[in-house]
Amino acid sequence: MKQTDAKEVDESVAKAAGWAISCILSILLLIISGCATAPPRPIVIRNQNLPVAKESPSKIQKNGQQEVGQASEAGDLTLVELLKKKNLISAEEARRLIRRDKSGGTKGPDADDHAALIDLLMKKNIISPEEAARLAKQPDVSAPQKVAAAALEQKNEQKSKNPAGIDEESEDDSDERVEKEDDSAEQLENAEQKDVPPEATTRIDDAQVDEIMDGVKEELKSDIHEQVYNQVKEMLGKELAGELKKTDIVPYLPDWMRRLRVFADARLRYQYIFYDEENFNEENVRSNGRFLNEILNTWADEQSFKYRIRFGLESRNRYFDAAIRLSTGNTTNPISTNATFGDYFNKDTVVVDQAYIKLKPWDFLSIYGGRMPNPWFSTDLVWDSDLNFEGLALAVNKPVTEKITPFMTIGAFPLQQSNVTRLDDTSQHDKWLYAGQIGLKRKDAKGISAQIGLAYYYFSNITGELNETGIDGATDWSMPRYTQYGNTWFPIDPLYDPAKFGLASEFREADVIAMLDIGFFDPVHIILTGDYVRNFGFNKSDVAVRTGDADPGEWIDGYKIGLSVGHTDIRERGKWRAFFNYKYVGKDAVVDAFTDSDFHIWGTDAKGWTIGGEFGLFKNVWLSSRWTAAKNISGPQLLMDTFQADLNVEF
Repeated sequence: MKQTDAKEVDESVAKAAGWAISCILSILLLIISGCATAPPRPIVIRNQNLPVAKESPSKIQKNGQQEVGQASEAGDLTLVELLKKKNLISAEEARRLIRRDKSGGTKGPDADDHAALIDLLMKKNIISPEEAARLAKQPDVSAPQKVAAAALEQKNEQKSKNPAGIDEESEDDSDERVEKEDDSAEQLENAEQKDVPPEATTRIDDAQVDEIMDGVKEELKSDIHEQVYNQVKEMLGKELAGELKKTDIVPYLPDWMRRLRVFADARLRYQYIFYDEENFNEENVRSNGRFLNEILNTWADEQSFKYRIRFGLESRNRYFDAAIRLSTGNTTNPISTNATFGDYFNKDTVVVDQAYIKLKPWDFLSIYGGRMPNPWFSTDLVWDSDLNFEGLALAVNKPVTEKITPFMTIGAFPLQQSNVTRLDDTSQHDKWLYAGQIGLKRKDAKGISAQIGLAYYYFSNITGELNETGIDGATDWSMPRYTQYGNTWFPIDPLYDPAKFGLASEFREADVIAMLDIGFFDPVHIILTGDYVRNFGFNKSDVAVRTGDADPGEWIDGYKIGLSVGHTDIRERGKWRAFFNYKYVGKDAVVDAFTDSDFHIWGTDAKGWTIGGEFGLFKNVWLSSRWTAAKNISGPQLLMDTFQADLNVEF
């Protein structure tokens, strides 16, 4: 009677879940049917307030064109040398801008070279085109020479009118001439100060040149530092870049460093599992396709402390990216990066969690090779969140409108390489996953965003094979390298080693997933998720032959429905998110090795709900917790509740 009632409840829940998923899909179809990184800031070299050494008008007249020309040339010459020293222009470019005079001395740029210098700085993105235009419109660098030449010409005309010189003048005439000369010199000085830039009207000694150039260097350093800071901020994150900005470092970084991004995170977890005292307590521990002579705990409550650390480095380039990530974990469990406390203070292992290259020949195409992140639009119904894929994947994302983007992903992933076990066996026993997914997504941060996807996962040679050859270990290649619990199994070598087992079913999983994001209350979002999977590889008669069970159960469906309310990013103080999920995972709906490891503490053949939340404590520090209540679908009772509390930090 209880089994009948439970079955009716399951059917009711399944109908409700199917109705909810159908509603989500309908809304998505209605919505869909109705429907660069800023360049680095150029360095601005501002005009300096030059110290002025005042001289008498007569001395300016006497030195004339020579001194003023030297002052103007010295400014550009020193700037060229500074730019070369700062590696902003090459030595060859500097040589072209610095001319040699007849005596072997160097001269600064003339008018044409001055324009060439402006053009060179603009091409190197040191100044913007607008700033280059303003510099080109400034007074001609030869204006001081013209003013000085005019003053000398006026003085020569006065001498030609009085060849005898000032000795023939009377004392009164001499005084009058001196007074007029002073007035003329004052007018000339005023004219120069009005029409000529301050840089050209001063005589600058060595000490003043050093003071001027110190100011230029500091401002140039500050501007370059600011530009580098903006680039580093994208690479290392705002906090680390902020500290970098405070330090007195070299004002620029090598090109290879600007392409790097460092990332890391850490998590501390407390976990408590509440087992029902009436649970079945004769389940054996499994490992590498073999039952161990060890009983699995299913009745005594247990608690544990765990931690996870991940550290990675990514290089971003125009046509390809490369990344590597190290983490805690081990090489026997592909779906967990946790390390558990309680091993007598023994040291823990670090493994390569990700290592891949991403090619980007076009903006819409990405090709992944190596050990890569999950390339699928999916939930933990099929793939655990800690699982990474090894192989080759191709992803296409081609927007058709501003908000609508179709996508497609295909991939091939080797699961296990098998060695030849006998001479007469020429079959290929390597295990592979071939997969593909198509879908459509609509993005609107403050409206309704949606995504829908259809995936097909084909597992090759994953099913166990009975050893009928009379040779010990002849079909050991069919043993799974890793399993959790739930899938139907059978002994593959009962004659030589009854503890060896293999999977009884083939797996051809079709997965339909949909997500609806309601962002009208941005930054608070309401997100609905629906996921349904079915294993079309299950053949009841084949499973009956392998297991010896005349009527094996056919639990080949799985689904998950979820609701999330809150901020989409909780890495800021005060941000929050709450969520609720209900999940049903049939015994052979998916491969139990790769599904969520936190639900029912192992793979498939489970149903139940999860409720939880997350809260931002500080910048990049947040607390998350969840409570899961789940029980088995078939077989003897196995009921448990799990509480998890996590402290997360991101660097």
